[in-house]
Amino acid sequence: MKSNPRTIDFKKRNWVVYGASGFPAFITPFAVVPSRHFFQIYRISNDAIALWKDKTFDFLYDGDQLNRLSEKILSELLKEKWKYYNKWKKTADKFDKFHYELIEINFRKLNNKDLIKLAKKYYGSFKEQFAVSNVIEPLSFYFQNNFKKLLIQAGLTNEEASKLEPLYGNPAKNNYIKECIKEYNQLKDKNKINSLLEKYHYINNDYCGPKKFSKKDLLNLVFQHKINNENKILKTKNTKAQNLLDLLQVVATIQDVRKAESLMWVSGADLIINEFARRINIKYETLLFATFDEIISGNLSDYELERRKKLFVIVWSSNGVDIYLDQNAEKIFDSYKKDIIKDSGEIVEIKGTPASPGKAKGRVKIVLNVSQFNKIKKGDILVTMMTRPEYLPIMGLASAFVTDEGGISSHAAIISREMKKPCIIGTRIATKVLKDGDLIEVDANKGIIKIIGGK
Repeated sequence: MKSNPRTIDFKKRNWVVYGASGFPAFITPFAVVPSRHFFQIYRISNDAIALWKDKTFDFLYDGDQLNRLSEKILSELLKEKWKYYNKWKKTADKFDKFHYELIEINFRKLNNKDLIKLAKKYYGSFKEQFAVSNVIEPLSFYFQNNFKKLLIQAGLTNEEASKLEPLYGNPAKNNYIKECIKEYNQLKDKNKINSLLEKYHYINNDYCGPKKFSKKDLLNLVFQHKINNENKILKTKNTKAQNLLDLLQVVATIQDVRKAESLMWVSGADLIINEFARRINIKYETLLFATFDEIISGNLSDYELERRKKLFVIVWSSNGVDIYLDQNAEKIFDSYKKDIIKDSGEIVEIKGTPASPGKAKGRVKIVLNVSQFNKIKKGDILVTMMTRPEYLPIMGLASAFVTDEGGISSHAAIISREMKKPCIIGTRIATKVLKDGDLIEVDANKGIIKIIGGK
């Protein structure tokens, strides 16, 4: 960990902004894998910057690096397609097995050496499956900007490309939410659902920590889940175009299905973090501001972790990790607002990528985590960093969706097409510029959000 980090110049690189709520301890592998693992395999780093304020952070990737990675792996993935999905699924199944074993362990019976060994093994197992699946992240970004052009270059007309692209942007397999509901519907005795609740204990988790999944939650999930699972797929006789379409569906499927492992990781990591906190006498709430690598290495400073609670910045790259605190972090935040968010005047229009066509007018409700779901009323426009399967109930109420992040195979894009609701993704700044109660018009045909008036 470097105490005198380099200066960050946001003007020099094509930064892509994602956003979420969560703590460094849970987020660590999602930055370590692209920045280090990708470099080891492809000799191209996928650098990541996280700017933290309390438990909300903005995650930045270099768009040029994402494009270079995609161009390098595209031809190989076109040859593999579902073979690649099966390759990832094997690593995911291996992690799943380890996870269910880990949550049954009595950590207090382990000595320090065995605890560290277990933590490293669990961390390594998650990183392995995430590394295999994570090539879809740069590919999803690349497809967002280039997929229709690739289909046209392959010989399809613009009309054919526009018709087929959204169909293949839907996953071909059920995610964990749909699997849970399917298993519930197959139960002969609906009173015997404890095993189902235990199996899907992670469903309500987010990157702030584990959340209980109760019988009431399950029944609400079943009641709210009215989405049509049927996805009628049209095929083209153009082999080159069909290969691209099939790969897009593989990307969409992995992106949707692999979320289960990420939420499992939160539960397992939480158990480990709690035990480390108890042994080293640092409050659990403070230890969450350490990276997972710091926790298992013992490279910790209670004083520094307390300083991180206000705001701080982490940069992950192939060269290592840089941490910025205090005035250094404040300077970076100021530069970020000026150069990335363009926070320099009144904004009346925001642009993004159309994910599902249509127009809608309504009041903004910004939702950053599950605790804010009660803000959404029927007809409101949901504005969020990104949606996840647990957002389905409020997506049913909203008239349109606007997200900071996302590609054509993102959750928001998939669900908006299924629900036939207007959706604009990849705005980067919607949650930072818009305010609760703002009256806006979402034109998802053009990818434009117009701010009509305030509260």
